[in-house]
Amino acid sequence: MARKNVSEEKVNDVAENFSEEKANAADIKELSFSKQAFLSSKSYKSHRDLLETVLEKGKSYTKSEVNKLIDNYLKGKVR
Repeated sequence: MARKNVSEEKVNDVAENFSEEKANAADIKELSFSKQAFLSSKSYKSHRDLLETVLEKGKSYTKSEVNKLIDNYLKGKVR
């Protein structure tokens, strides 16, 4: 089998397309979920009581927002 030579231009096109796809992926918003979805989640089972108090009914949250709320609460000072 003969080897094909790949031109530098072709390589640059592929690299440019990859960079554009990566940039577009960064623009995709994270999914958001309701308070009830987080309370029902197995992943947040250990924090259900905390989430019940911290999250507002009728508002949607992303996983990163909820994780940040949990971290901030757990790192808070005891009064």
